[in-house]
Amino acid sequence: MSKLRVKEIAHSNGTGAMSVNSSGVTTFDNLPVGVGFTHIKTVTVASGSAAANSIDFENVFSSTYRFYMMFYHIYRAADSSTNGLGAQMKSGSSVITSGNYRGVNAYDQLNSSSGSGKQYYYSDEGILQFGGTLGTTTDGGFVGTLKIINPYSSTFPVSFISEHVMHQAAGADGSKWLEQGACSGDFSDAASRDGFILHILTCDASGGDVSASTTKAAVYGEA
Repeated sequence: MSKLRVKEIAHSNGTGAMSVNSSGVTTFDNLPVGVGFTHIKTVTVASGSAAANSIDFENVFSSTYRFYMMFYHIYRAADSSTNGLGAQMKSGSSVITSGNYRGVNAYDQLNSSSGSGKQYYYSDEGILQFGGTLGTTTDGGFVGTLKIINPYSSTFPVSFISEHVMHQAAGADGSKWLEQGACSGDFSDAASRDGFILHILTCDASGGDVSASTTKAAVYGEA
C-alpha cells in the first residue's frame, strides 16, 4: 500500500496555503472563504456554578459576519416558575432593555399522536422569547441549535431561529417536545449589537408584553 505524506500545500504562486502537522491537524495561512464554520466562543457552566446570566456571549458579533449558529444545552438548576427559552441582546457589557420583539413557537410532543400546538410572544423591553413552556421541576431545559441573523446590523432587525427539544426533567421522559421557535426585532429597533445572553425566563406564551425585569432562572449547560 502506498502512502502520501503531505506537510504543506502551497498556492499556485508558491506561497503557503495550508500545513498538516504529525497528528493530521490542518491549519490555514489564510482562512478559506465559504468553507465550514469559524469558531468564535464556547461557554461551559457546571451545575454548581449556575447563575441567571451564566450563558453570556459578550463581544462575539461584528461586521465580519451576518450569519451565526450556536449549538446548546441549557438547564434550570432549581424548581422555578421560569418557563421559556429566551435571550437579551448586549452592547459591550450592557444588557439592552428596550426594543420590540415578536416571537412564535410551534411544538410537537415526542412519541405522541397529540400534544401539538402554537405559542406566541411579545416584549417591548428587549426580551426575545422562542421556546417553552417548562413545568416547575429542577433540571428541565432545552437542547438544540440556534441561528442568529443580522445581530450587528443597524438596517435589518436581528432574528433568532431555534430548533430544539424541550424536556421537563429526569423522570419525566414522556414530557419531551420538538419545538421550532423564532423571534425578531422590529425594523425601527435595528441596531448593531455585539453580544447576547441565553436565558430560561418567565415568558408569556399568549403574547402578553414581557418586561425586561422578568425572572431569569439560574442556569447551567454549554453553548
